[in-house]
Amino acid sequence: MRIAGAAKLVVAVLVFLLTFYVISQVFDIKMDASLGNLFARSPLDPPVRSTKPPRYKCGTTKACPEKHFAFKMASGAANVVGPKICVEDNVYV
Repeated sequence: MRIAGAAKLVVAVLVFLLTFYVISQVFDIKMDASLGNLFARSPLDPPVRSTKPPRYKCGTTKACPEKHFAFKMASGAANVVGPKICVEDNVYV
């Protein structure tokens, strides 16, 4: 039984390596990377941009048009959290 399990593992690894080789040949993938290149950062790399969405008044999803004001109302959760009203980033409880 142990020989059968080891044989299956060897076959699975060989199939994986053969598949990787065929894919690298078909798509002409160059394997010029070394461990040092994987972790090194080039000074020519562009700075990483923040993925945070912009913050609008009262936590709305988009900016209000001109001559309009930001308004958000939350009713609360039963007796646990009270209601809140936000107008132009001023929260009224």
